[in-house]
Amino acid sequence: MVSESYLMNIPELVMNIILDKLDFKSVQTLRKVCRDLRDFIDDQKPDPRIEEITVWALESGDLKFSYKNLQAEVFLCYQTRDGGESVLVYEDVARILKGEENLLKIAFKDFETILKHQSSTLKVLKLHSNHFDNVLDHLKTVLESRNHRLKVETLVTDQVMKILPFLDPDFLLELNLFGSTDHPIRTLEILEIDELAELEIWCKIKELSIWDCYVPSVSLQSFTHFSKCSIDVELVHLEDVLLLKETLNFI
Repeated sequence: MVSESYLMNIPELVMNIILDKLDFKSVQTLRKVCRDLRDFIDDQKPDPRIEEITVWALESGDLKFSYKNLQAEVFLCYQTRDGGESVLVYEDVARILKGEENLLKIAFKDFETILKHQSSTLKVLKLHSNHFDNVLDHLKTVLESRNHRLKVETLVTDQVMKILPFLDPDFLLELNLFGSTDHPIRTLEILEIDELAELEIWCKIKELSIWDCYVPSVSLQSFTHFSKCSIDVELVHLEDVLLLKETLNFI
């Protein structure tokens, strides 16, 4: 086995070349070898080059995170078991999480560590928060703490206003929003988009899809700039049809 001291004697240039060849899973493993290696890696800030992240907040209180790129995929599950014991399940092995911090705080501290040095563009970010405000607040805190806005090409989420302002407006191409699926089709919620449409990033998005909720017809003007758009409108009037015909150059 290579000793820790030997690893730390490797020239910095060579270590950086090694880090550049490792996938993000291997870099996180290397950080846990010793404090010197962890400090070195954190100083060098290697980009994990993650391409897809999915976050699930389950009704049970469990949290699941998936990190993926062409080289590796990491799946982490944070659970609170009977008796209040918090565990992290990784590769079918459960590790007890000690300390006084709650499960949510521990999970998003790991999320922050993994995402801290991401400078390349995420192809997909999926956030299934189940409308749990505490989950969204922790996620918002992580995104706010970054020195630069996160670059994301496609966002899929059920809570857009706590996420969208912290993404780089020059990179987001596609936005997919979904509401609650607990209601029958005739009682779907109305999505008010006035605040959303005022964001700089809204005008730069190319494609939009909205599921499981209605859009007020008075908001249609805010959708005419998209190259591709799929929405359900609460009620369509003749003037709305004329607006779309004029704006989109329908024949």
